[in-house]
Amino acid sequence: MVKTVGIVQARLSSTRLPGKVMKDLCGKTLIQRVIERIQLSVELDEIWIATSDRAEDDLLEYQARSMGVYCFRGSLDNVLERYHQTAEKAEADIVVRVTADNPLTEPRFIDQGVKLLTKSDLDYVRFESIPVGSGSEVITKRALSIAYKEAILPYDQEHVTPYIIQNSSFKMKKIKPNDRLFQRPDISVTVDTLEQYVQMYHLFNKIGPENVTLERAIEYLSTENK
Repeated sequence: MVKTVGIVQARLSSTRLPGKVMKDLCGKTLIQRVIERIQLSVELDEIWIATSDRAEDDLLEYQARSMGVYCFRGSLDNVLERYHQTAEKAEADIVVRVTADNPLTEPRFIDQGVKLLTKSDLDYVRFESIPVGSGSEVITKRALSIAYKEAILPYDQEHVTPYIIQNSSFKMKKIKPNDRLFQRPDISVTVDTLEQYVQMYHLFNKIGPENVTLERAIEYLSTENK
């Protein structure tokens, strides 16, 4: 059987908003919101947090344990290596890359991407024309391993997938969501700055933290931005 693993990259030493993944988002941490969102995917067999081996990231290991997900710790700066090692540890065949600053990562996108990758014998799938921060990347373990062995530029190592995207030997596809409602690249639901954190806190608080969906977030932000 093919094993599909969601790997969430996270660290507390983010430069623009340090410690953001452990910030409160209406009663739960940001990374809890991310994990809960992708747990709604029907295609993921396991979820792992991939963090660094620095002392401050002990908190992320504790968070993983409290949520019943796995944790791997590796290089702070070479995130490609960290992903590859996590995939090895998890014995994954397919990896879904998620970042810990996206509390509205859409599980339906994950499922659509995984199904397409396996059905079409692709190496890499990602979405386009969607709200910033709602997507994920689907990668075969084979492609990830090749990138790990061959990528030598610090940028490629830090950002995981550029080597794959820029290498024509990989079979890849960019897709749009099945529902046109989600084709809103003008909307952002990521948390990268203090301003975005405040905006997302207001959104969760207004809608109700357990009632937030990507559809409702799009509706709320469309009204707010008028």
